[in-house]
Amino acid sequence: APRAHPRRFFFLMIRRPPRSPLDRSSAASEPPLRLLAISPRPDTEPTGHPDYRRSALPLLEALDGLGSLVEPQLLAPPTPGALEKRLNDAWSAGRPFAAVHLDSYLRDDLDSNTILVGFEASYDLHAPICREAHFIAATTLASLLATYCVRLVVLCAATDSASPSTATVGLIAALLKAGVAAVITVRPDTPQETQRQFWSTFYEELLGGAKIGHASNASQRRLASDSYRAAGLGGGGVHLQDWFCFNLYLGERDPRLCLRPPLELWRRLLGQARFDPPRLLPPPPSTGFIGRGRDLLVLERLLEERPAVFLRGPGGSGKTATAIALVTWLAHCGRYRHLAYARGDDASDPRTLLETLGRQLLPEGERWSVGRYPNLWRALDDLRQSLRTRPALIVLDQLERWPAEQDAAFDLFWKDFLNEWPELRLLGLGRLGPPPFAQPWVETTLSAMDDQEAITLVGKTLIAAREMPPPSDSGSGFRQLLALVRLAAGYPVALQRLAREIGARGAHATLRALRGPLRADLLRLHGNDPQWPLFLSLELALRHLSPEDRDRSTLLAFCKDGVNRLVLGKALELDAQHLDAFCERLFHLDLAEDRGYGHLRLDIALSHYLNSQLPANRRQLWRERWCAGMEQLLEALYRQSFKDSARTTRLLRLELPNLLALLRDYQQHAKPEQTAHLASRLEQLFATLGVPTALDEAVAARERAGQALSGWSRIRFETERLRVERLRDGGSIEEALQAARKLLRQCQTAGDEAYAGARYDLARAYLQLGKLLKLAGAAESAARELTEGRGLFQSLADAGNASAGRMVAVADAEIGDCLIYLQRLQEAAAAYEAAITRAGSSTANLTLAANKMQLGLVRQRQGHYPEAIILYDTARAIFETLGESEGIARAWRQIGVAHKLNEALPAALHACQQALYLSERQRNRGEISEILGELGHLHLALNQLEEAALAYRRMSELCAQLGDGLGEESARNHLANVLIQLRRHDEARQELYRASECNLPDSFTARNWAIRRGLNDLGQAVPNPEVADRARQQAMQKYLAYRRAGGKNTNPGARLCEQIGHAIRAGHAASLAAMLENRRAI
Repeated sequence: APRAHPRRFFFLMIRRPPRSPLDRSSAASEPPLRLLAISPRPDTEPTGHPDYRRSALPLLEALDGLGSLVEPQLLAPPTPGALEKRLNDAWSAGRPFAAVHLDSYLRDDLDSNTILVGFEASYDLHAPICREAHFIAATTLASLLATYCVRLVVLCAATDSASPSTATVGLIAALLKAGVAAVITVRPDTPQETQRQFWSTFYEELLGGAKIGHASNASQRRLASDSYRAAGLGGGGVHLQDWFCFNLYLGERDPRLCLRPPLELWRRLLGQARFDPPRLLPPPPSTGFIGRGRDLLVLERLLEERPAVFLRGPGGSGKTATAIALVTWLAHCGRYRHLAYARGDDASDPRTLLETLGRQLLPEGERWSVGRYPNLWRALDDLRQSLRTRPALIVLDQLERWPAEQDAAFDLFWKDFLNEWPELRLLGLGRLGPPPFAQPWVETTLSAMDDQEAITLVGKTLIAAREMPPPSDSGSGFRQLLALVRLAAGYPVALQRLAREIGARGAHATLRALRGPLRADLLRLHGNDPQWPLFLSLELALRHLSPEDRDRSTLLAFCKDGVNRLVLGKALELDAQHLDAFCERLFHLDLAEDRGYGHLRLDIALSHYLNSQLPANRRQLWRERWCAGMEQLLEALYRQSFKDSARTTRLLRLELPNLLALLRDYQQHAKPEQTAHLASRLEQLFATLGVPTALDEAVAARERAGQALSGWSRIRFETERLRVERLRDGGSIEEALQAARKLLRQCQTAGDEAYAGARYDLARAYLQLGKLLKLAGAAESAARELTEGRGLFQSLADAGNASAGRMVAVADAEIGDCLIYLQRLQEAAAAYEAAITRAGSSTANLTLAANKMQLGLVRQRQGHYPEAIILYDTARAIFETLGESEGIARAWRQIGVAHKLNEALPAALHACQQALYLSERQRNRGEISEILGELGHLHLALNQLEEAALAYRRMSELCAQLGDGLGEESARNHLANVLIQLRRHDEARQELYRASECNLPDSFTARNWAIRRGLNDLGQAVPNPEVADRARQQAMQKYLAYRRAGGKNTNPGARLCEQIGHAIRAGHAASLAAMLENRRAI
């Protein structure tokens, strides 16, 4: 710490001559107070400090607490031309800068006896990260600032002269002589916390109406009265007497820069935050961001010119921390107002990625959803159109964890963004290099920390942990500490591990331990690997485990990216209590991270390191243990997939690398029967996962293993059955039907005794064929095959097969679906009742709820509305028990339809309102549109015209957003009818004209005579014959165009006339006349 100085305050006063012709009015301005920070860092001149943010960052952080009372800006690029343009633009807009903060390099040119101020020169496009120096005379700079009425200049300058104060004093004199009212100098080595405290007090005083001298005096008094600056080792504090680092130089007056605003305005501006970090941006390190100033400068310069910049670095090198520091800095500077962060977990597919980005970039925040749009690309276009003129920065982290199977989709995604959004910038972070999408990337590598930065990080880590080295290190440990940080090669993660060791054992003991066999072994095994300092940090952490836990951790060598607790428990033979304790120890050492669902994420390097340490004679034993644990996890996932598909999907995504590794291991070491069984299980789980590459790998493994099978067996049946399902999923229905019939014949030929469970599989073959026939529209044939399968399942259930009993209920429900298509409603009802009875009403599950809904639909079509309502309500209760909000909304909607058919309109209205509320929570815009149509009809029937108009208007707007021209046309037509009844004729006419333009004249919706008839009716209601005649002519033209395009007359009367004409031409006139006579008699 610097030597303490007595608490005295002084100002160097420089009187200047009377005002020059360049003087401007020194009247104080109203808030906000506008500041301009300038931090040129030319590469051809020394700057005296490695961090170009040394003075601007504490200033901007200090001003955060003042909200919108101040408007700080950073000059970019920091060239003389850019400075003059910025000052001129601000003056022209009537918003001049009151203060300029200049952190520059000064040169004293002895030949011309001139003080020169260093700026950056305009850069070469071929070398965007390099900047030449451009020096201008101090008098020129002073004249420029005074011309644009800058009244305060803050200098933080390094110099090349033997006496640094000479150049600085010369610049101060030039500024004051030119007409700048005040100059404050800041020592370049002033701690950032000191600067934050000074500037926060200084500008708060200025905004309160204080003069510059008073504000400076108050700020120095604060520094002198509170000397605490930061936490110190061992829980102590760092106290500095550094108030003298700021000196004020005044001209002939001490002006006010700002008028104190009214209290209400003060509070309003104070509450407007200038910087709102992205919601998903990780917090900064507990030690703060240390060093890497040159890396930040390079990244900032690259982002000025290139749309996509990739930062490469090994694991643990500090890429994410660097990105956080850069994003925070650029946001403070006002360079980007729209920021977003996405990592591997946020990019399982383009839809998830867009949802993540939209909620961070758009003002709607968490309320924004892709589900509001008809498809992904409409949502993407809306986001792009909303922000295309605004600068935005998106950080893409952990790119090596992004799913490779989505590369093509991501490429289209980012091309759409980058091509139409010129102000968008991408910052990618990864270990392995740029991804194949969003090309071309410009790549830069993160540099290692230098020795001073590394030592600072070790000290900050000890302070954050409230630790300190043992007393034996006092006064003699610097040389050992320097050797330790060099051993870590500037890796932050290795340095933080070393800090813990130093805090526990001291620098001497830690260095002795590392210079022994450990360092030799690491260099021998990983000397050529750039990640070997990371392996050093892992080894230091592993040494904190007990010998038993260290042996258990060997299992992690086979895990890919992570491991499930179930696998650990099975492979290590641990009960729940001991397993939890083992996991907690891994968490404490930062070797694992709990990702929920029982999944532990591991560092990629940990598995690689443990694998390299595993002796060959123990590899087989640990591989078998890992396989046993994975097999148990797979069976658990397979059973759970029938109960909770959403949870299963989440677990599958987490465990996918391990499941694929298990499949590959089986193909190398297991028998074909075992491989086929495993691949079949994985194929069924991957079928709905949405990862085509994983599904393709499982299908290929199953087919290869199936070719090696001999004879007819359960495994052979499964492979053939899954082949049928893949054909069906691929849209090849005919091929799937042929394969299903072939499979059925094979089962019939093999007979019931071919293997244990052959009769059950025969029933499954019938069921599969029946489902395919139903899908193909052959309901009669499907019902026949499903009935055969049901009979087989029933016989097995009667013999005590519980699984067959459940399949009977499935077959009954499928038969019921076919019977509905065939309009055999009574038989369909019996089938659903049988399925419900078989499932058991006491068990709440989705299948039972779906069968209740289907039975309710049958009763509704039979006209038994009260019974249908009871069934729908029962299904709703089941959905609520299961937490299925989509099912609840569907049930409420069906309840509303049944009530409407039963002429209970108030009850129908209530049910539809419940359905609308739930659908809006799910952001299902298609469902919302349909429900709004129902609500409009109900309001109209209840003579609630204003409510009906509101519902139809919302429906038309949603349909327009969804691109549903037919729905929009219908909604606007209904809205016009309601408006006519409300006698709002002008609005009705507008809606009818808009409805008429929703579809092309020759489209099938051109038959909508009601639109033109509505215009005709409107003209008659208004007494406007001209409008009525025009509407009639338009109606005739549109209808004629429709008929010429091949459209048919769908009017019921017209269809009846057409049928009568056909009957007369066919010679059936007598029978038709008899039928009509009978109808008339009835």
